[in-house]
Amino acid sequence: MNVARQALIILLTQLLLSMFPVSHVVGIISHRNEENISGNHLAELRKKAERGNADSQYDLGIMYVLGKKV
Repeated sequence: MNVARQALIILLTQLLLSMFPVSHVVGIISHRNEENISGNHLAELRKKAERGNADSQYDLGIMYVLGKKV
């Protein structure tokens, strides 16, 4: 019984931690509503992503998934 409980705790912890990155970015993007994401900001984000900036690539990917201004 103790092993099953530990396995459940580990599983739930991993599940919660795996959801953090997406929820963090979704919160940031949702916080800036569509009017606040200017064309200049989007253009700069795309430039950084094309230059290989991983954070910008990730943010753009999330924006594509959510259909936010891209």
